[in-house]
Amino acid sequence: GGESSMDVASTLANEHSRATLTSLSVEHLRTRIFATRNTRAWEATGCGRSTRPAASHGCGAPICNLSPFLRHVWVDYAPSVTGKPELFDEAHERAHADCLDQGDLVGCFEVMQSSLRKFDRVKDPSTYSRLHAQALIFCNFYSLRCLRAKHHSRSIALLQKALALSSPGCGVEFDGRLALRGWTFDVLALYYYSRGKSSAALSYMSKAMHLIDRQSAEGRATWKSHLSTILSATGRHHEAVEHAKEALSDALGDEVSDGSLTLEQVMGGAIPHAQRKLASAAVFNLGVCYVQIHRHTQALTCTRMALVLGEDKFDHDSHAYLRMQGLHEALSELVRAKTAANSSAFPSRPSTVLAPHKASLSAPPEG
Repeated sequence: GGESSMDVASTLANEHSRATLTSLSVEHLRTRIFATRNTRAWEATGCGRSTRPAASHGCGAPICNLSPFLRHVWVDYAPSVTGKPELFDEAHERAHADCLDQGDLVGCFEVMQSSLRKFDRVKDPSTYSRLHAQALIFCNFYSLRCLRAKHHSRSIALLQKALALSSPGCGVEFDGRLALRGWTFDVLALYYYSRGKSSAALSYMSKAMHLIDRQSAEGRATWKSHLSTILSATGRHHEAVEHAKEALSDALGDEVSDGSLTLEQVMGGAIPHAQRKLASAAVFNLGVCYVQIHRHTQALTCTRMALVLGEDKFDHDSHAYLRMQGLHEALSELVRAKTAANSSAFPSRPSTVLAPHKASLSAPPEG
């Protein structure tokens, strides 16, 4: 249709990114903590007291092992890719459709490369540049899909092609080249992070951060959250906290005017629906960072906010949402135990997550 000829690189440079989380189906749990927007409802049920049977806690003993839930929620940075790619002729379109039907995303990209070579870059440089950018966008998109499907060899093969397409020596200049190259670095960071290679992940995430000023507020929030996740994986938890705060601040934008986010604002619906999924992930990741530096009360507030913000944004059976519930429940037990089993002393105030100053984050050097 008409969308296939859209100048997707220019669109990326001008529109907000669409951050999505790939949710994987898991066995439905029989009981769960349900988030609520009503503060009184939380207080009436003991401020988030565990709803699981005592037997599942070991005869009611407090949960002290938080480690099963201390995994950040990685929200994919994936600018919207709509419509079919613009290809040279019907033969290429059929070949691309066949590869797509077979789930062969590397084959899909190879068809796009073959199509690109059919266009004359000398006689029609503007069309060639636009389609070159299109190939880079789909290459990043396909590599991310392969990675989420755990096809690591296919993903890294596509990422290497994406690096070549966006390199300074590629011979083609087009709007959004550096923004798209930053996206490639971000997916490379996820590739190495998912394989347990935190140092390599941090190197590529640092390269992406060097290009962060070319992203929308949503894109900046997503990348800062990724950097926080990787820093935490390398044991640099205090740095991770600061970047997580920056991510939350960018995710909220102008919705928080006084530099802080309160539980009352969250439960009162002050955060627009469009921002809630990313904000939920950002504040949960901040909570995970707080756990790592033993600030459990702040972590509990963060997980409660994450549950409310993500209540209608995450599949309640997704790994991410179940992890939020699990950490909230474990922290509730731990904090209650630390207050000498006195439920009236359960800390529901203050319930504020402080955001950082709006001063721009200094970009790490490109490695």
